[in-house]
Amino acid sequence: MTERMEEEERALLGETSVRLFDRAGGTGRARRGRRRKPSADRAVWKQMAEAGLLGLMLPEEVGGAGLGALAAGTVAEAVGRRVVPEPFVASAVLAGGLLASVGTAAAGELLARLVTGEAVPILAWQERGQDELRPRNTLLEKNILRGGKSWVLGADLADPLLLVAREAEEVVLCRLPADTEGLVVEHRTSADGRFLSELRFEAVAVPADAVLARGTEVTGGLARALDHATAVSAAEMVGASAAAFEMTLAHLGTREQFGRPIGSFQALQHRAVDLLVHLEIARATMEEVLREMDRDPEPRRRALLASRAKARAGELAGRICREAIQMHGALGYTDEYDLALFVNRLVTLSAWLGDAAFHRRRWFAFAEPGEVTA
Repeated sequence: MTERMEEEERALLGETSVRLFDRAGGTGRARRGRRRKPSADRAVWKQMAEAGLLGLMLPEEVGGAGLGALAAGTVAEAVGRRVVPEPFVASAVLAGGLLASVGTAAAGELLARLVTGEAVPILAWQERGQDELRPRNTLLEKNILRGGKSWVLGADLADPLLLVAREAEEVVLCRLPADTEGLVVEHRTSADGRFLSELRFEAVAVPADAVLARGTEVTGGLARALDHATAVSAAEMVGASAAAFEMTLAHLGTREQFGRPIGSFQALQHRAVDLLVHLEIARATMEEVLREMDRDPEPRRRALLASRAKARAGELAGRICREAIQMHGALGYTDEYDLALFVNRLVTLSAWLGDAAFHRRRWFAFAEPGEVTA
């Protein structure tokens, strides 16, 4: 396949995704669904599956396309452009990536259901006070689960819930139905109207067959899935930033002051060009990172790539949000105007899986002396 053909296919994939999301209701659906449970539509999730979007990164053995992170990033960019509420990255990339890494028969069965849109697996892995991937407080003892998880994106739609726990000194991956007795879920509204949920496990009985994998199979798979999800979430941020920028350009061309469009003022033209430069740098960085991730780099290099993409996208998001609001004037501060949808999505995504400052620190922690990147 030539590079040109690859670009044409990616463009077609992006256009197809945007058309699907427009038919589903576009940005208006995101506005109508804010703070409602569930925050996403299973019918749209099924349409995404029928279009082949959910299995882009997943192996062909379970019905996926095996196309890799760059293809998933193309869809994620379209998700950002339409503020799609369905948890594409959280489920198809993060949870799906971990299930694909562990490679057990039970994980494969769940992946096949994800590809067809019958399941929405959501991963709960973070705990308060946790500074590494290994869980501290979520404990599985004699098939009884206790503890809790924090900041779970998509838990209101989870079917099933996947969680990382500790059994003695071993890390395990468990599968739980969302209506499991003893599972207490507190849905907390995020800036974009979806939910970042807190989970508590009050003596939850976990059948032996609910444990999908153990040990390094889980920890290694989790690290890989998180790096891929971090980089693909950067693509979603680039998409939302691009939409906010285009909306701002349209406003500069129609809003008049002193008898002419404010976009004719040189100071605003310079600021708009500066935003375009940052947008294109972030997009180029994201695409380069996803291409290299598709070559399956070793773990240290993969972590560097993920942090590079997220840090760059985070810097872009902050700049786009500030400038877009300012250049819209008073209109930019109103929740009723669609710019607020993109700003709030960018605020949520900037924090999810680590903000720009976190990923700069992480990059320097993994980088070798003299290693540099844009």
